[in-house]
Amino acid sequence: KYRRIYKGTLIGAGGFTPKSAARAIAKGDYDIIAFGRWFLSNPDLPERLRLGRDLNVYHRPAFYGGGEEGYTDYPSWDEIQNPPQYELMPQSQIGASLKQAKKK
Repeated sequence: KYRRIYKGTLIGAGGFTPKSAARAIAKGDYDIIAFGRWFLSNPDLPERLRLGRDLNVYHRPAFYGGGEEGYTDYPSWDEIQNPPQYELMPQSQIGASLKQAKKK
């Protein structure tokens, strides 16, 4: 509905999955999609989305919490240890919220 009233660049955010973001852009609803929580836990998010790699699951209680654990220590794909420091989730399981995604 925003395209009818605004002709500039539109950015969508909140509740997008990789697939729904791609659909929204393909339909022309948005020009750019922002991924806040998933970007915090995946410093290489664009590359992971492009290659279909699993994502580090974010730990919401650690967001902006004053320490580095769970905020600045998430590994890029090349830095993941075996076993991984954080839980990994296939992109196909990502829902509008982490709680919904874990139920699938």
